[in-house]
Amino acid sequence: MMKWLFNCSAALLLVGLGWAMPLQVQAQGTYYYWNVASPDTGTYDDGANWVDSEGTPMGLAPSAGDSAIIKNDGSLLVDVISPIGDDVNYPYQIWVGAGTTGPLDPSDGHVVQESGGVYFEKYLCVGTDASPGTSTWTMTGGTIDQKGTGGGMYVGDTSNGSMTVENSTITLTGKLQVGGSAEGTMTLNSGAIVLGATYLEVGKNANAVGTLTINNGATAAFGTSNSSVGFESGTGSLEMSGTASGTFTGKLCVGYNGGTGSIDLSGSATI
Repeated sequence: MMKWLFNCSAALLLVGLGWAMPLQVQAQGTYYYWNVASPDTGTYDDGANWVDSEGTPMGLAPSAGDSAIIKNDGSLLVDVISPIGDDVNYPYQIWVGAGTTGPLDPSDGHVVQESGGVYFEKYLCVGTDASPGTSTWTMTGGTIDQKGTGGGMYVGDTSNGSMTVENSTITLTGKLQVGGSAEGTMTLNSGAIVLGATYLEVGKNANAVGTLTINNGATAAFGTSNSSVGFESGTGSLEMSGTASGTFTGKLCVGYNGGTGSIDLSGSATI
């Protein structure tokens, strides 16, 4: 087993260049709000499941350039028959959980993806907008594809978020952040693959506690920009076991600029 723990003003550089600014979501298209309450479930393509900012039924699902806000504590189901978007028609952003944004009470959100595809342009956030509770995304099959540039995937952005992935592929063109300004946890189990992300941030800002776990049979690869585990006032940990593999084309910084970071490798896990 190999473990590092740092809290320092200078980074441990394991293996690029460039830091990015925190998430700044811009208003795009029409905002659609998930109107399915717990314990009920529904699908993205059913227009009856969405309302507008005034609470009026939309009658159709979000389309190109729109924002899909999944709150109200009900679960959205994704499979081959009911994907989120497609290669040419996909939302600008997907929020799972939301606070005072929109007509519904602040609440967490939940997505269960068994198969099929999820397509988005710029932002996919699990736990954001100061929503209460912990928002979740459980992925046991299928794909997630970012079609635009910049942005990326955020788990535990400004509210608590959790994501579990197995036998699935996530392809990003922006960053992967776990624990932005809240508690974020992401677990990659056997068969989980993360590709294309420009860089990784685990535990970034004040009040952030981020944990990325890569277990046996899972892989994650990141680009040429600086990645960090524990940045500024955040606390981050990267835990890898078995045959897990993490590839960083750029630098991997552990405990940077006052952050606290740790890396724990066991078995034959490699960075």
